[in-house]
Amino acid sequence: MNTFATVNDLLLAYDKLHVSQLRDPRPLRCRLKKYFGPLRHLPISSLSVPIVLGWVNDIRKHSPVQADGCLSALRTMLNKAIEWEMYKGANVAQLIKRKRPARRKRYVMAGERPALITEIDREPLMLRVYFYMMYYVAPRPSELQRAKIEHVKLFQTGTEWAGVWIKPMTKNGDVQQVPLPSFVCSLLAEYLATLPPAQTHLFVNAQGRVPSFGWWHKQWVEIRRRAGLTDVQQRDLRRSCATDLTEYLDLVSISKGVLNHRDLNTTQIYVQPVDQRIVHAMDAHVLKTRSHLPPQGGHHAQNHSVLQPVSSGVSVGRVEQPA
Repeated sequence: MNTFATVNDLLLAYDKLHVSQLRDPRPLRCRLKKYFGPLRHLPISSLSVPIVLGWVNDIRKHSPVQADGCLSALRTMLNKAIEWEMYKGANVAQLIKRKRPARRKRYVMAGERPALITEIDREPLMLRVYFYMMYYVAPRPSELQRAKIEHVKLFQTGTEWAGVWIKPMTKNGDVQQVPLPSFVCSLLAEYLATLPPAQTHLFVNAQGRVPSFGWWHKQWVEIRRRAGLTDVQQRDLRRSCATDLTEYLDLVSISKGVLNHRDLNTTQIYVQPVDQRIVHAMDAHVLKTRSHLPPQGGHHAQNHSVLQPVSSGVSVGRVEQPA
């Protein structure tokens, strides 16, 4: 079998034999096209740790996330070339260690929920469906953005709605059936009634295409700004749902039935409930240490009300079409 002469040869084979088989090849193709230009003309045999490290560090100046993603992609490409018996050298990308960032633990806390729900409720119907499904069903953003109408099954009994969302393939490669709360089912029924019969994807723009990840991010930035949650990301809504459900379900049910995790260790990282025993202990400690002081109220207490997140009151009425 022929071997690859240059990195460009490897990229072409990688796209044909691997990337094209992915459920959604567009993000990886975009990354390869945007960042692998400096390596394309190089012979594979010339790749070394200094060359790859310099390339990665140049990308890191723009985006640490993209730098780590490109290094991971190069590592996978070289492993595939070795697996296909079209490259017999060392995988130099494996020799470069990257420091893993700390896992995010941000989620929407109880005191922040009213502002978030209020702001989502002010959005147009399609955005309400999307963000309520993100918050109440806990999907990965990419799963929901690419969802198809045929994967949503709704059933009406009298005035009540029930339903499930069947994900044909999750990140783990599994088929997952997720039950939908009746509120989401009712919202979906209203939304589906407005869609043209020929539409296949659940969310499309005016041109009939699936909106980009960047467009969804732009909508979320506006919602979280009004809700006073500027540090909350879309993926944190998945963690928020899992955390809230610990009030009603055990970790095993959340792990398998909601998050589609293979093991509880991953679920325990996602779920970050506040231990009320610690809160009560802290409150008791405050009362004990401040018992000799007169009660505080009046103007002083009013000044502390600003700690509560409030809406900015910005009018919505946005009719912007997805890109």
